[in-house]
Amino acid sequence: WTGPEQSELFFSVTTSDYLPLIEITINNKTYNALIDIGASISLIDKNVEDFRKKLLVAPIQFSTINKKDFIRYEVMTNAPREFNIEENAKIRWKVTELRGRRYKFIIGIDLLNCFKTMINLVDGYISFNDKITNFILNPYKNLQICTLEGLDFDLSRIQLDHLNTEEYGEVKQILSRFREL
Repeated sequence: WTGPEQSELFFSVTTSDYLPLIEITINNKTYNALIDIGASISLIDKNVEDFRKKLLVAPIQFSTINKKDFIRYEVMTNAPREFNIEENAKIRWKVTELRGRRYKFIIGIDLLNCFKTMINLVDGYISFNDKITNFILNPYKNLQICTLEGLDFDLSRIQLDHLNTEEYGEVKQILSRFREL
């Protein structure tokens, strides 16, 4: 996935009412964060002005099911209190626009893999290094399925060039099922 000038990363965004959201606290300020095991990287909304943005040496290309874009900035923050790590630890977040979302951060697999993370779907919590944080709403309590971004079902408009043949077939089947609802 890497090229001479850029790296390519993938992440997904959900739009369900029951998202795996938690509250995180950075510098005594609370933010909503989405737990997204499908996200390769952790993100911060570009409109959060509490932190200084730093220009990346090279842009990072990322893809969703609807589009490709580039990340050009990152932000370094103190680690959220919920991560249960040393007090002066820093976390790097890539900056993108999360317009219209109920969260300002996406905690992706890059951070989830760094800590002793456990997601308990039955009881509705996530733990980082043995510290439990409850979901704001338990996204799994009613067997709610979180779907990908809203689509108009026109497959020709969806950029699926980063999917293999098997994944593309699965997406087509899912979309056709939703079209029948």
